[in-house]
Amino acid sequence: MAVPWVRTRLRSAPGAAAALAVLVAVTAFLAAALPLAVDRYGDAGLRRSVEVAGPDRTTVQLYASQSDDVVSLDAWEAQLREDAVRGPYAKLFALPGRSLPLDPDQSSYGVRTTRWLAAPDPYLSRPDGLAPQFHLVTPSGLAGHSRLREGRLPKAPDGVTASTTAVEAAVTAETARKLNIEVGSVVHVPGVERAPLAVRVTGVVEPRAPRQAYWSATPVLRGPSLMTVPGDPSRRVFWVGALLLPPDAAPALLGTGGLPERYWMLAPEVSALHGYDLPRLTSAVASLEAGPLLQRARAAAAPTVESETSLDEVL
Repeated sequence: MAVPWVRTRLRSAPGAAAALAVLVAVTAFLAAALPLAVDRYGDAGLRRSVEVAGPDRTTVQLYASQSDDVVSLDAWEAQLREDAVRGPYAKLFALPGRSLPLDPDQSSYGVRTTRWLAAPDPYLSRPDGLAPQFHLVTPSGLAGHSRLREGRLPKAPDGVTASTTAVEAAVTAETARKLNIEVGSVVHVPGVERAPLAVRVTGVVEPRAPRQAYWSATPVLRGPSLMTVPGDPSRRVFWVGALLLPPDAAPALLGTGGLPERYWMLAPEVSALHGYDLPRLTSAVASLEAGPLLQRARAAAAPTVESETSLDEVL
């Protein structure tokens, strides 16, 4: 019986055959490892880009102003209450699915004024003699995202409406320090055809994870910033800060000139982003901005829902 060629080669040149076997094994290993290395490199690059851009650019903000079909003040007050704002949140959070993984801890919802409200109180910091201006915001989950440094967290009085004249708020330690606010301070913001809204500060809080999305998707929540008066040749500046109200106090914002709106912040889960998912991720972001997912968001929350993000520019 003839001896097979391979067996003959092994007998006549065992060293060469062993080297060939090693080469085959190494090639197989590299073939398996290279795609994994490429994936890891792609993942790291994508995640780094999102981290460097920051939550103010990468968070998807859904927001809704007053609906055209809401004709009564009572109905608009009802839409701003905590249960009504929280109601569509689960559906909105689930919209992108696995295409855009979201961080449940850093995502949030609430009501915010869309116009700055000047506070004339003389004790507040005035860098160039100009009154500071404030956003009034009712962020969800404040207790879980902050440490209480002084006082207590704010509470909403029973039955808050647009005619309510006094509410409570917290401020961050940075806001308190820069604007000369302390526990017990009362900030007055202008009312519309009524007396000013008196906002009593009951607590000073220290943000947990201040650079993550809960606090940094809208940086003014974390601390105030100096703004230049538009068109002022002297370039005078004034502070813009945030007063953090309890969620059920939101209807009181209707009594100010702040034009309140509901918002839902969808923060990407950076550690779950993968380079190989980039086409699907890009498609999901585009759909949330102006596509089927935005239409579904409007069906879930309100016909006036709009979307804003720079995540598409970062990817």
